[in-house]
Amino acid sequence: MNSLTAGRNADLSIWFSETVCMVHQQGYRVTPVYKDGRTERYANGQTYPDCSAPEWEKAIAVGVVLDGAILLDYDGNKAQGDITPLDALPPMMGLDSLPQPVQENTDGDSLHFLFRRPEGFQCKASNDGWLPHIDVKTGNQLMHLKPGKIVNDSELPRLAELPPAPPMLLDALASKSFDAAPRFRYAPRSQPLNLIRLLSCPIFAALFRTPCKLSVRNMNTYSGQHVIPI
Repeated sequence: MNSLTAGRNADLSIWFSETVCMVHQQGYRVTPVYKDGRTERYANGQTYPDCSAPEWEKAIAVGVVLDGAILLDYDGNKAQGDITPLDALPPMMGLDSLPQPVQENTDGDSLHFLFRRPEGFQCKASNDGWLPHIDVKTGNQLMHLKPGKIVNDSELPRLAELPPAPPMLLDALASKSFDAAPRFRYAPRSQPLNLIRLLSCPIFAALFRTPCKLSVRNMNTYSGQHVIPI
């Protein structure tokens, strides 16, 4: 082993030790991330704050378990221009500006932004490719801290210090999304007809403005099904 390799390994050891300690002190769980993408088990609340443990010997990154944080992962370094410009994101998301990224590369085009998820908000853990080269993650997903990248302010904000997630990000993670346009599905005969919701639909409202002989009974039994807006 030459002196350069030895010095680099020593520097990496210091970086891992300081980074893991910082992340743990800021209230997040951590796991080593290996070259093939594997990690140690963390799905059931496990964390690995001791960098002297053998699990960290071959780690290439520090995995920060997001839990109640939401990560907006902006990969402009991989996009070759096919990505929403940073200055276009705040108006899209209903924000005056984006928060300071918690981690970025030296070129400033690979960025991690953290937001706080509302307590009790039920959602899926990730929406990869929410926008081209922009992912949204939370829960048991990881944010990777890597040597050579910049952690702004030299530490992560605590969860309570994060800005609240804007509704657009919450919708990106919602288990079921809703839009403003009326959509329809067929309901079985056994499901009672919600007449108020039915009549609020513009299509059916137009029908009732035209003189015709329609009965609720006929509407309920058409082809054995009825149509309700959702």
